[in-house]
Amino acid sequence: MKSIPKRKIRPAQLIGASDYLQGIEASYFCWRWFKRNNESYRVVTIEMNSTDSTCHLSSSVGPKNLITTADFEDGLGSPVVFNWRWVPRDSQKYRVVTLENLNGPAAKNSLRFGPLDLDGINGYADELKPNFVFCWRWFERDGKKFRFLTIE
Repeated sequence: MKSIPKRKIRPAQLIGASDYLQGIEASYFCWRWFKRNNESYRVVTIEMNSTDSTCHLSSSVGPKNLITTADFEDGLGSPVVFNWRWVPRDSQKYRVVTLENLNGPAAKNSLRFGPLDLDGINGYADELKPNFVFCWRWFERDGKKFRFLTIE
C-alpha cells in the first residue's frame, strides 16, 4: 500500500456519488458529536472555510482506502462511494459524510488513510489520537437510514 502524501486529503478528493462535489469545492473535514440510541459518536462532517479557494485536486480515494475497524465491511455491500447529507443537530445543519451503494464498479486506489490524514478545520485533530480509525453507524434521517462515517 502507498503511504499518505504530505498533503492532507480534502473532501473534493473523495470518490463520491454523482452530485457529491456540488457545493463543497472549498471545504474541509470536521467532526461533530451525534447521538444514536443514547450513545454519542464522532461523525465526520464537511465544513466550509470562507477564506480558502476551491480545491482543484482530482477525486481519487474511496471508502476501500480508509483505515477502519476490523468489521467495517460487514453488511456494507459493494461497491460503495462517499456522499453527504444535510443533517440537523442543535438547531444547525451539517453536511454529514455517508457511505452509499453505487450501481457500477468503484474506482480502485491503493492509498490508505486514517482520520488524522484528513484536512480538517475548527479543531478537527485536537482530540483525535493516532490509534483512531474510521467506522460507520446506521443513523436515521427523515425516515430513511444512512451509514454515517464515524471516527472511533
